Amino acid sequence: AGRNFVITGHEAEVGPDQSTVTLTGDVRLTASDGLTAHAGSASYSDGEGVVRAPGPGEFARARLSGAGVGMSYDKNRDVLWLLDKALIRLAPDAAGTGGIEVTAGAAGLARQEKYLRFERGVTMLRSGQVVESDQALAFLSDDEQRIEAIELRGNSRIRAPGGAAGTLQAMNARDINLAYGPEAALLQHATLAGGA
Repeated sequence: AGRNFVITGHEAEVGPDQSTVTLTGDVRLTASDGLTAHAGSASYSDGEGVVRAPGPGEFARARLSGAGVGMSYDKNRDVLWLLDKALIRLAPDAAGTGGIEVTAGAAGLARQEKYLRFERGVTMLRSGQVVESDQALAFLSDDEQRIEAIELRGNSRIRAPGGAAGTLQAMNARDINLAYGPEAALLQHATLAGGA
């Protein structure tokens, strides 16, 4: 995708033929398109093209950010994973809409394919709704600044506590697909499958 990245730390240990690097102390990764990541320590294998950080880590790009315990970034596939206790946030846009906060056992950002994957129990807070499922995929717009669709898989449910009369109160099914319009907060279509 034509992206380059620079990784820095306070100390570095370089392996044979410079094929591996271990960095400790305020490790920072900066990609040429604005993606940044931060961790206490990390290692990089040139053969794999993967940066791994075993402890707490975080990333950010524009309105999208995340944190978790254990992080990996595959530069060839342009995929970033938070391996445990993942928290992902998409901040609201300039109009104050489209924000979402997601917690999950693990979360992956596939930047070339423009999606977020959530695993091991998912809770999303979005526009006054609580969305829960075993797993989920959230499809991003080309600029990664808006969620266009969400696929919930396994024990899927949506609740809108305190919603006004005539608005969505609750939705339950094994699987639920949600499609959003150009105005990020507006749900255009929902499909429920299995025990709806």
